[in-house]
Amino acid sequence: MTNLRVIGTAVIDEDEQPTFAAFWLLYPKRVAKFEAERKWRQLTPSDQLAAIIGLVAWRQVWLQRGEMQYVPYASTWLHQHRWEDELPEQWSSTGHASHAPAKMPESGERTRMPEGVKALIAKLKGGKP
Repeated sequence: MTNLRVIGTAVIDEDEQPTFAAFWLLYPKRVAKFEAERKWRQLTPSDQLAAIIGLVAWRQVWLQRGEMQYVPYASTWLHQHRWEDELPEQWSSTGHASHAPAKMPESGERTRMPEGVKALIAKLKGGKP
């Protein structure tokens, strides 16, 4: 049976609630972990989900461009809600769902982590995608 949690007007599936461990695994510049985790705990659960979804798109941008020196510390990225920044045109115009802003749930609608995000987390953990 699935555990559900009501956050504001959204219903979050407890089994798919993003964790800091998943965020840290995805983030390509792993420095200042303590501060990043502190900022993570300050986010609402819906912002945590939006951050994980946005991070997948931004991670691809940073890695494909080879711009690791420009990746902000994770705490800065979280504190400034950088997942809300617009992606560079070549990534945002592809029409791929992972590059679209996260759709916030309607009242009572279940919120799920996208399959692509779950697959990337599993891949980075060393499990099957």
